[in-house]
Amino acid sequence: MMRLFHRALEEEGMKGVYHAAVSEPVRNEELMKGLRTVLGCGWSPPAPEWAVKLGCRILGSDAQLALTGRRCVPSRLLNEDFVFNHEVLKTALADLYRK
Repeated sequence: MMRLFHRALEEEGMKGVYHAAVSEPVRNEELMKGLRTVLGCGWSPPAPEWAVKLGCRILGSDAQLALTGRRCVPSRLLNEDFVFNHEVLKTALADLYRK
């Protein structure tokens, strides 16, 4: 994100909406599995739908986004040859959570 912000400040041509997402989106199930692996946690059951809806209501966020997600792709960044530090989830999580 910081590299994207820096680029937006440096390049006058960056105007409008950009999706701050990776080029290879993953499902929440894959994200959670990857997080548990990197953090050394064991298996855990998925949160039931009612709990997600309740949590989203408390946090003031959209439950549908949490339950169904959005597979957005950063088309503009890719077309502008933006280079991501990590193309896949595994390496990104390993870098974020390395000891």
